[in-house]
Amino acid sequence: TSKKIKAMEKANNTTLKANDNKNSASLNTGNTFPDDPNTAHRILIIGNSKTWRNGGMPYEKSARRPAYEFVKMAKLGGYIKDDNLKIFYTNGDTAKIRAGNSEVTVVTIPGATINYVSSKSKQSENYLLISKFNYDIVILQEKTASAQNSSNATFKAGVKRVLNALKNKNARIYIRTSWPTKGSFGQALSNMNSNVDSIISDLKSSNNYSSFTFVPIRDGNAFKQAYNKQINTYLPDHQHQNGNGSYLAGACMYYKVFNADPSELNFKGHAGSKDVAKKLAEIAKQNC
Repeated sequence: TSKKIKAMEKANNTTLKANDNKNSASLNTGNTFPDDPNTAHRILIIGNSKTWRNGGMPYEKSARRPAYEFVKMAKLGGYIKDDNLKIFYTNGDTAKIRAGNSEVTVVTIPGATINYVSSKSKQSENYLLISKFNYDIVILQEKTASAQNSSNATFKAGVKRVLNALKNKNARIYIRTSWPTKGSFGQALSNMNSNVDSIISDLKSSNNYSSFTFVPIRDGNAFKQAYNKQINTYLPDHQHQNGNGSYLAGACMYYKVFNADPSELNFKGHAGSKDVAKKLAEIAKQNC
């Protein structure tokens, strides 16, 4: 509830404010990659079941959560201090999760667009989470049907809603393409890539959003390459990520956000094996 979130925010206020001031003083649109692993980051991740899918599995054993894989990698790489993700609200695949002292916030609703997840009127708690903390890294994942639609109006509206709500107008914004149905890597994937490119181009040219830094994450391209290499990244529904897919999507985020090699972490995550994880890490570096 809003009261719980406000209480949580108040309890952490002193430390958060100090971190906010530190981050605000160092952020600008000319960030040099890779990031200094000693830099304190505050990260917001928004999406649906392709970001955080419960699927009836126990929290600690879930193999369907790209955000989980990303956070674990970020801790191992030294970019955040605490990877202990704590769910403070969950209902089915709807989840609101925090890691550490507000270092990472994950907000997801199954089957939802970014516009819906961040809606003031429909999800006031979500909007509060998005707007109240001084994030320097924001990762966005759109609903598949919207992401691959030849019209990107809904997709763009959602991204703008998040940007308008963010406190830090110098944040780095990473927009994921997501991936289409298994084997459907033709027009659907092409639309996903072109929509992200078009949205980023439009936002960069707008005075309202020119202070942000925009970067695409092409996890759809990586899923296509894994498919070509006969590495299965899908559940039997041919839509959602299995353990390999969860690792691959997390590796794509880690590589693009920090410009760091996921294969150097010696982290298997929920990939089928260490060998498969290494192959997926290479796919992420070459295709995302």
